[in-house]
Amino acid sequence: MPIKAEMEILDFDDYVRILTETQHNLIEQNVELLRVEGVEVCFDRKAIEKIAKIAVELNEEDNIGVRWLRTVLDAVLEEISFDASDLKEKEGVYCINED
Repeated sequence: MPIKAEMEILDFDDYVRILTETQHNLIEQNVELLRVEGVEVCFDRKAIEKIAKIAVELNEEDNIGVRWLRTVLDAVLEEISFDASDLKEKEGVYCINED
């Protein structure tokens, strides 16, 4: 017997909370993943809000929920992830901002 459940559409605040408040959230996961590669990354609050805003906008076009967060984060970190082996040689923290 199939089970059907109705879910409420997530809003901007939900996306921000998912990115920051959940245990092992996507921000923490990506920071730790890059730390393993020897690269220090941080996200400022405005960057997190921008990621959530973009995910909400994308979800309006194609409702797949929080999976958009992973897609947007991957796009934001693509260059750093790709160059991680070269970046670990350099000192400093790469801080992701709204821009």
